[in-house]
Order: sequence, then structure tokens, then C-alpha cells
Amino acid sequence: MNIILGHENVKDIQDRYIVLELDTFRIKDHSPTTAYCLIENPPVNELLTLGAWVDLHNNLLKNYKKRDWKFCLQVLEHLKDKWNGELNSFYGEIESRIQGYQQQEPAADWDGIIDRD
Repeated sequence: MNIILGHENVKDIQDRYIVLELDTFRIKDHSPTTAYCLIENPPVNELLTLGAWVDLHNNLLKNYKKRDWKFCLQVLEHLKDKWNGELNSFYGEIESRIQGYQQQEPAADWDGIIDRD
């Protein structure tokens, strides 16, 4: 899996490859930057369902930002091992965060963006 930073870098390739949003980072004294992954070789046996998997991935991120933890955990079960398993570590990280948020909800002003120094 290749990681691409910034939407401006995605524009030129999104018509030729599957590009999935990952996380958005807010680094001190900088504007938020979104990381994307590039799926170059999707599994041949999943070609007919790729659109559905892309939609499910996008809905995962949308509902994650809305704090719909139950939906996210259900979707994660379906997304694990898709994309040749390339996103399993990302999905595992999202699952770990959600489990933490279920124990202690994030602050009211939480926007899903990861703050870094």
C-alpha cells in the first residue's frame, strides 16, 4: 500500500487507481492534512464488488466522525482482509480507538482529526 498526503496529490491519480481516505492529521502550526492510500492491485475475485467496498470504507470514516461506534465496529468486520489485507493495520487502529472511545467518550469538540506536535 502506498500512502499519499494531501488531497492535491490525489486529484491526478484517483481516476486510474482506487484511492481511499485514511486519517486527517493536524500538526502544530499547520493546516490539517489528510492521508490517503493507493490500492494498486485489488484482488481479481473482488473486482465486481470494489465499488461496494469503497462505499463501505467511506461510510466507516463518515460514521467514525459522527461517533457511531456500533456501526463502525460492524463495518470493520466486513472490511477486514479486503484489499489483500493491505488496510488491516489501519482497520485495527480504528477499532482500538473506538474501543477506547467506548470506555471514555472523546471531548465534545472532537472532530476525528488526529493532533500531532
